Amino acid sequence: MSEETRLFISYSPDDREKVETLCASLADEPGLKVFHGTEDSPDAPESRRHLEELIRSSDIFLFALSPRSAASEDCAWQFDFADSLNKRIIPVVVDHVDGTVPTALARLNYIHATDHDDLATAVDNIRSAMATDIGWIREHTRLATLANRWTAAARPGTKALRGPALHAAEDWLAEQPEDAPQPTAEQRRFILESRRATARRQRRTAHGAVAALIVVGILGIVGWTQRNAARDGERMAEAALRSATEASGSLLSELAQEFSSATLPADTRRRILVQAQDLHGDLMQNFPRDRALRATAAMTQTRVGDTLFHSGDLKSSRKAYLGARDKQMALLAETPDHTGRQHALAVTTERLGDLAMAEGNPAEAREHYEAALDLSLTLDDVDPSLGRHGAGTAAILDKLGQRALDENDLSAAEVLFTQAHDLRAALLRREPANPDWQSAYADSLKSLAGLAQARDTPATARDLLEQALEIRETLVGLAPENAAFKHETAVLLEALAAIARAEGDADQSRTYLEQRLDLARALAQGDPLNEGWQHDLAVSLFDAGTADQKAGEYAAAKAYFEQGRRTIQRLVLISPIDLQWQYELGKVEMRLAQLAELMDEPVAAKTQFEAAGEIFATLASAQPDNPTYASDLGMVFFSLGTHANQSDDPESARQNHEKALDWRRRAAELLPGDPGTRRAVTGSLYEIAALQEESKDYDAALEGYREMLDHARSLVAAFPQDSDLADDLRVAGDLFARQAAIVSFGDVLFSRLDKAETLAREALEAAPDNRRVAAHLAYALMFQEETEAAKEIFLARRGEEIDGDPWEEVVQQDFDTFRKIGLTHPLMKEVEAAF
Repeated sequence: MSEETRLFISYSPDDREKVETLCASLADEPGLKVFHGTEDSPDAPESRRHLEELIRSSDIFLFALSPRSAASEDCAWQFDFADSLNKRIIPVVVDHVDGTVPTALARLNYIHATDHDDLATAVDNIRSAMATDIGWIREHTRLATLANRWTAAARPGTKALRGPALHAAEDWLAEQPEDAPQPTAEQRRFILESRRATARRQRRTAHGAVAALIVVGILGIVGWTQRNAARDGERMAEAALRSATEASGSLLSELAQEFSSATLPADTRRRILVQAQDLHGDLMQNFPRDRALRATAAMTQTRVGDTLFHSGDLKSSRKAYLGARDKQMALLAETPDHTGRQHALAVTTERLGDLAMAEGNPAEAREHYEAALDLSLTLDDVDPSLGRHGAGTAAILDKLGQRALDENDLSAAEVLFTQAHDLRAALLRREPANPDWQSAYADSLKSLAGLAQARDTPATARDLLEQALEIRETLVGLAPENAAFKHETAVLLEALAAIARAEGDADQSRTYLEQRLDLARALAQGDPLNEGWQHDLAVSLFDAGTADQKAGEYAAAKAYFEQGRRTIQRLVLISPIDLQWQYELGKVEMRLAQLAELMDEPVAAKTQFEAAGEIFATLASAQPDNPTYASDLGMVFFSLGTHANQSDDPESARQNHEKALDWRRRAAELLPGDPGTRRAVTGSLYEIAALQEESKDYDAALEGYREMLDHARSLVAAFPQDSDLADDLRVAGDLFARQAAIVSFGDVLFSRLDKAETLAREALEAAPDNRRVAAHLAYALMFQEETEAAKEIFLARRGEEIDGDPWEEVVQQDFDTFRKIGLTHPLMKEVEAAF
């Protein structure tokens, strides 16, 4: 061991000689420092405190197990204290124990070093146990000491982790080896509170500095204005006030630009921008008719909206965009032929379309895009320089094309994408070396590839994507520091990987995914505080793992998934209140659980499904109206129910499937227009009914299948074009009829003939081809003396089969059963004769 490893040995004084022999064998271990747990007066307070410090500062806790140490209160106290610190504990049996040992100790793997065991082998095993993950464990010890000091400090902020030390601690927490001791709650709290303290400092620093800049800058200008007013009179004062207003607008614009790439929390950015905007607005009130100032203010407000939009604050972004649009429309009402103001309005209107898409309102987005396109086309004719020779028009055409593609209007999408492509090709011909035009042309190729995929022409899609990739890779080579170019290249690689996978070329797909992963790693390493790049890295890892999972390479898939999980865990640590990262972590646990099922590791699968369930339950509690959380909780409980059923635990299976049904119904209530969400309810109803059938609770199973059938009917009525739902209805009808056959036959045997007839007719309505139910209807009619109706059914089905057996044979067997219990009817002989 290159660094010092601190080993604490707990033992009974009566075993001193055995322990000293063990220590002598370990003496040549480099970097090992051993502490002994036997004191002359172990009950003395100062002795206990000394032992606590020794155990706390040790990396490994070795318990010398013997009948004496197992019965020792002092040894038990030492063990409990080490266990509370989540130390790595190595139990070494130095003398055979017949009696009981502490439960926490009994669950560990023993190393045997008694007089009857080979000492050299025991020592090798001890060394191996100490060396496993020792670097991570040493850090466990160091952080435990720091966390203890932090807890004990009167001012814990002074003991918190900062800077590189905090990043290292977060990495340590995220990269816990599989078999290493768990971090303690105190360690987790210490690291989490250190991150929160850092975030608070950053917010205070950023908010304070920028707010001071705003206040000092604007109030300084206002003060200067007032001094000039006093000295030079009203005319000079107005000029100075105008200068102050222009300066405040410039400052607000600079803030918006600065925050567009800042890593400050969204709430902090919003508050700073709103404060700056309010101060600027107060100054603007002095110039209600100044068109130049009003135009600049509107443009600045659009920039503020952009910053808020990219930070995820859609509500504040909408307010900013609408305010900018109102100002621009008012200006155009006064100067309708002003091309610069028309262009500004086109930009803001397009942004409103982007916002509507982010809010899930594609119809509203299309209206905004079409309005922006009308303005942009007019500007291309009147003043081409404003539209940069069609660049703005091409961008809007692309967005409208994507809306058409999403709505499966392929003809419209082709027209729009082609128009955008032609405009961008013209731009590129005029300036072949312009990186912006090259990037835009690659975007058009990607859009056309999407159209080709929608038309099921993957070869065309692949060719277009490869052309776009060649452009993107050239741009990355020319500007390796440009993160946007790298990100767009990664997007193309993922699309090419999907095509290769669909064509069955797994090797090529994997090559693309590995290239994408390399780019994602480079982006994440280049800007470790950029949550978007970290998330992209996690997604790239998950996609690579999914590819390996589909190829049956489960160990490789697991490694990728675990790397992705560590990346998401870092995001959770950085932004513990960000629900998106909590949700992503829950999805990772689901991936690992499903992989564990494929690897035939049911215990691991159950544990990880439960971990995912805890995360989703927390999220659902925080946002009870979020259908995604409800749906995912339904999936977790459904999986746990399936797992319990496979483990022969029907009661647990039933409970979990009932919870799944509750959450899936909740999700369906929240998303009544989504057939997939409502279809999941059908699946849970089936599982519950099937469990009732397996437990031979046939009446309950019948009601369960009836409920499933009714639900399936309601879905077909709501979504008549969905073939999957139609299939579900047929299956539900067959299941209900099959169960009705069991129950209705019993009703016939027990002379509940009205009930048997009603149930058989209901079942035949659901599954007209179920001949067994048809036979049961004939029996009910026969014993109710509706002889002709019964006879018609018996004779009409001659030559058919019931579950592979001839109709005649099955009916005769049932007649024999009736006779055995005393049920007879003259029609029986007549039918048998006709057969």
